[in-house]
Amino acid sequence: MGLTTLYSSFPATNEGAIDFFEAHAGAVEAVHESHYRIDGESVDEVMMSVSL
Repeated sequence: MGLTTLYSSFPATNEGAIDFFEAHAGAVEAVHESHYRIDGESVDEVMMSVSL
């Protein structure tokens, strides 16, 4: 059958990765609030998908 969807997760601060996925028809699947701690700050996780 093969792969039909690619999933990836990023810290919300990784705007380059989010922009890349959105530029290639990616969509936000979910946001997990305060999932990461980066430099002492809580950062959301953005879960994205793109159909292949």
